[in-house]
Amino acid sequence: MPTYVAEKLIDAKAQAIAQIAATHLGTNVAEPAQIAKLRALVRFEHYCISGLNYPGLGVGAGVILASDMPKAFLEAYLTEGYIRFDPLHHMIRPDRPWGSWHTLTDQELSQPELQPIRSLEARFNISLRSCLGLYRGTVRFGGLTFTRATPFSAEEQFMIEAVSRWVHQELSEAYIADMSQRAGISGGELKCLSGVAAGFDLLELSRSTGFAPDTVTTYIKNAIRKLGCRNRAHAVAEAMRRRLLA
Repeated sequence: MPTYVAEKLIDAKAQAIAQIAATHLGTNVAEPAQIAKLRALVRFEHYCISGLNYPGLGVGAGVILASDMPKAFLEAYLTEGYIRFDPLHHMIRPDRPWGSWHTLTDQELSQPELQPIRSLEARFNISLRSCLGLYRGTVRFGGLTFTRATPFSAEEQFMIEAVSRWVHQELSEAYIADMSQRAGISGGELKCLSGVAAGFDLLELSRSTGFAPDTVTTYIKNAIRKLGCRNRAHAVAEAMRRRLLA
């Protein structure tokens, strides 16, 4: 479960919403069909899909899109900040996206700083983890973690990579749509923002929406505030970026 470098942080409210939405830790998400199919080709015990694939969104740390790992294990891992000294986080790079505890020597595995993670894994019967990092250029935006007692072969890694971005993208889009709903943008506010995006002035917006001019002004101000933006143009751009507007 690696953490990710943010390209651009979104506003504090949206960040908080994202973290609230992340508290389900993927356990409310049914296993993606592609992962189920992958299980038929590649044997593994547990999986975890994390991070968000959306340019500039800047959210990723602690966001679990889907996982069948024990919820208590994920909560402890994230809460205790074990990412700071997890070898997986440090061994993955854009030119070498795969990392695995299987590559560590017995001496490396016995290092004191790794014992809390190893104890946590032992408590929940988590086998050695292998992780595929997903990158956009040099920025890691997500990853897929799998557990099993033996390393993955090159052929198995190839099959995992073949489906990973597709699965991650689908889950990211569903998560972002859910996060946007949690922002509380109403239908009327979106309707007015859509009119602004079309270039309508206040009277044209009033006629096209059926709202009184004062209502239109209020809806637009509310949308700007809820999206954490500076002005109308910024709010329209942000709504489009979150796919609230077509």
